[in-house]
Amino acid sequence: MQIIKNLSDIKKEYVGLFGLFIVTIFWGFGFVWVDITVNTIRPPYIVGIRMAIASLIIFLIFMPKILKTTKKDILYSIPIGIALFLGFILQTYAAEYMTVGKVSFFTGANVVMVPFLSFFIFKTDLSIKSFLCAIIAIVGLGILALEKDFSIKLYDIFGLLCALFLAMHITLVGNAARKIDAIILTFWQLFIAAILSFAFGFIINEPISISSFSTNVILSLIALGLFSTFIAYALQNICQKYTTASKASLVLSLESFIGAVLGIIILGELFSMRLLVGGGLVLLAIIISEINFKVLRTFKLHD
Repeated sequence: MQIIKNLSDIKKEYVGLFGLFIVTIFWGFGFVWVDITVNTIRPPYIVGIRMAIASLIIFLIFMPKILKTTKKDILYSIPIGIALFLGFILQTYAAEYMTVGKVSFFTGANVVMVPFLSFFIFKTDLSIKSFLCAIIAIVGLGILALEKDFSIKLYDIFGLLCALFLAMHITLVGNAARKIDAIILTFWQLFIAAILSFAFGFIINEPISISSFSTNVILSLIALGLFSTFIAYALQNICQKYTTASKASLVLSLESFIGAVLGIIILGELFSMRLLVGGGLVLLAIIISEINFKVLRTFKLHD
């Protein structure tokens, strides 16, 4: 990234923000690529292949560093890898029945859950903003998920659990990243998620037939592993150094919106009032949660 080093601080921030916007596009396309593959390959193998491609690339690039992995690194990485596996496996199962737009907004709701998980696990403080965002997100998800008789389908529950486990993943990474090397952490969480995904597929006897892989499916799997996982996370780590955390979070929060738009444009998904209102409320909650309102007081909800 020598080009960025030679730029002025202001230009660096613009380049950094543009790079983060590219990350959100790759993540948005990830929902589309999952939708393309999920009708041919069972979810455990989609997640497994995606994580395996990304972890292999990281290993090949940073082999000397990764070979210095310690027991401490593994212990921190295991729960993070498990949370990542559970989040993506549930997201991919939900994608079998949900539209790309709906899956993207369910997934994006994880941002709103993070402060509450941080409070329960690490005893951090909760703000008025966190409660406000939670209420807005709950209403939005309710509009997206609830039927006329207020019942909820199994895949909608998968979508909610996906958001919960991805929020858990973010929370655990935030703690571990301060204590172990980021490259080692990234490799092991992806590698663990890959192993768990393949193992889960074999245990529940999910069928897989390599001969049924079409060119579109193969290219989508490669794109998932290369662009939506490896390049996206690497670019995020690089670009966030050149802007503030609040600005970076605000740009990255557009992932859900971009995913929904790409689903309509590329896959021809129908644009509905339910998606507009429900998804809009979830997106509003995500954006508010990422804005730093200094005037809001923080509640001390623990000793």
